[in-house]
Order: sequence, then structure tokens, then C-alpha cells
Amino acid sequence: MTTLVSNLCTASLGTLQRGIVNMNEVFSVLLKRDVLKVEGPEAATFLQGQVSQEVETLQPGQSAFSFLLEPRGQIEGFFRVSRADTNLFYLDTEPMFGAALRASLERFKLRTKAEFTDLEWEMLAVRGVDEISETFVADLVAPAFWPGMAGFDLLGSSVSSPIRGETPGFYERARLTYGLPILGKEIMSGGIPNESGVLAMAVSFNKGCYRGQELVERISARKGARQQVQRFKSTEELHAEDELYGENGEILGKIYTATIEGDFSVAMGVAKAGFVNMCTSDGSLVSSSPILDEIVER
Repeated sequence: MTTLVSNLCTASLGTLQRGIVNMNEVFSVLLKRDVLKVEGPEAATFLQGQVSQEVETLQPGQSAFSFLLEPRGQIEGFFRVSRADTNLFYLDTEPMFGAALRASLERFKLRTKAEFTDLEWEMLAVRGVDEISETFVADLVAPAFWPGMAGFDLLGSSVSSPIRGETPGFYERARLTYGLPILGKEIMSGGIPNESGVLAMAVSFNKGCYRGQELVERISARKGARQQVQRFKSTEELHAEDELYGENGEILGKIYTATIEGDFSVAMGVAKAGFVNMCTSDGSLVSSSPILDEIVER
């Protein structure tokens, strides 16, 4: 991988690399979440032919992230699918995206023996813990799949845990530092799965045909996407919409979401493949890393 540092950047790489945020706290946050129940004798077969993830091999109690794509391959949904029983699945996604997820699936349902039900559930995100106990209350427990922090999500009509509660702002900083991009912020409807930064965890390349598969396979066969959603860090303040530059002043990427605490910023956005270090227009040095890279505390 090529490493380029713009001569416009004023901070040193050594200064940048020592500012890794310590986010080992154990905490929980109550969040909004859209949940769709899919149930019926043909539910597994139907989902298998529609979504990018391998569904039929999921065992009851297992979950995985997946895309739902337009026939041409653009993103219509990004969600977690959980198998609760042989013929029962739960699909959970970001608030305001559940209706579109259901509508897209229903367009291809035809006479399939599977029923959809919107659930008025809430989600309690628990982080820093990798085991559940009888003190946790939920209808469904699903792993968070964050690459840098253990955790799981409690979903149900009534959820609770003994874990210390935190604010959504605290959760967002943890997500940007150790978690995953989300639909509507860093993963966009109409975007390309290969540029999402989470292709490896949300797409099965071993399953049979599914809607939109051709574009995903074609781009992968051509050595992948030209740009990726990535994680960014800087000792200077970063802002959404900041453009990122290379050594010759060319635009390499853009910040989508950022948060700051003291003199350290973490962010997610998009950048061209092959560049590790870049800078903002004011000369602040920014370091990037793949979303699914293992994250090590320093």
C-alpha cells in the first residue's frame, strides 16, 4: 500500500499516532432501531435469494450483517439479519430506513409464504462486554460485530441491563473509533457495496444468486473499488464535509461524520484506495485505516 503525506500538512506523523483514544469503558446506550419480522415456511428461501448475506446456513440464535440491493447493484438497505427459529427472522436497521427495507422486499415477494411485521421495539447497545447474563432483559440478543470493541445489542418491546448508561454522543464517539459505518451517515442509499468498507462482513461470495449480485462480483473481480469508507484520526479538529488532500493537492476523500474530544478527532468518510495519510485544507494531518482492521489500544 502506498503511503503519501502531503507537503501541505503541518503536523508530524509521530504526533498523530500517539493520540489513540482509550474507549475500554463498559457502558450501555438506549437507541432507536427499526425492526422487521419475517416469518413463514418460505422465509429462509425468500431472503436467501434477495439479500447479499448467506441466510439459509444461519442457525437459530445467529446473526450477520447484509445488504439489500437494487437489481442494478446499488444499496437499498444495510441491516442485521438474525435467525430466531427455523422459519423466523428479524431484520434490524437504522431508524427511518425500515419502511424502505420492507417495501423493497415486498416488491419481490409475490406469492411467497412469508409474512412481514413491523415491530415497535427499542435497542439497548451494550459495549465492553462479551457475555450476557440473566440480568439482561430482551426479546432478541444480537452481536454488535464491532471490529474494535466487544458488545451486543438487546432488542425488544422492553429491554434493560445493569450496565452503566451513557449518552448517544458518547456512543457515537465509540462507534467512530471502534465500530461500524451506518446507513444514512457513511453508507448511502444508492451507493455501491464494494465502497462501503464492510463488504467482507456483509456479502457472501459463496452463495447462489441474489438481487444485485452481478455488480458486486464484477467490481470485486476488477481488484475492488477505487474508494472505500474508512476510519480517520487526527490530533486536529475534523468536521463533516472536510475534503482530504494528497501530496500534490489532489482531492483524495471526504469526511462524512466526525466527533472531537479535547484535541483529538475521530471520523469516518471515504478516501481513494492506497492512501494512508492525507491532510485537510488547513494542513491538519489525517491518518486513515480500513473499517474492518483490528484496532489496537496504544
